[in-house]
Amino acid sequence: MPPDHAQMDGMRNMNDSSRMHERMNGAHMREMMSDSAHMAQMRSQLGLTDAQMQQVHNIVQRACTAAQPHMALAMQAHQAATQALEGDNPNLDHFEDQLENAAKHMVAAQVEMAKGMIEARKSLTPAQRQKLDQMHKQMMAREGMEHLP
Repeated sequence: MPPDHAQMDGMRNMNDSSRMHERMNGAHMREMMSDSAHMAQMRSQLGLTDAQMQQVHNIVQRACTAAQPHMALAMQAHQAATQALEGDNPNLDHFEDQLENAAKHMVAAQVEMAKGMIEARKSLTPAQRQKLDQMHKQMMAREGMEHLP
């Protein structure tokens, strides 16, 4: 007997979850590889000194180190959520609990990164902070997010 539409959607969602997990890992790797290019761009556009570059690098490293355990726990919870839908008796309550757990850890990771951004911003001169704000607005406009807070 062929699967009904609801079963097909569920299978697609599980596959989408696995692909999302793979994409998140791939995105993390691309992000790490582009960090040096991003830092070079920041140095160039903001006119960062060697001392500022070292300070920002150290801050980013600390923030990433603080965020990493939360990212790992988020990925584990997301995987557990996906597994809750497997088999003949999917457990939607466990699925929801695990997604909430994953979201909690993603928020914690983002907070750690935001702390680092705030700290790094303090190492900039007022003119550099102003330029950084302009760069951010331009990036948001390019990505179609200029109306978001």
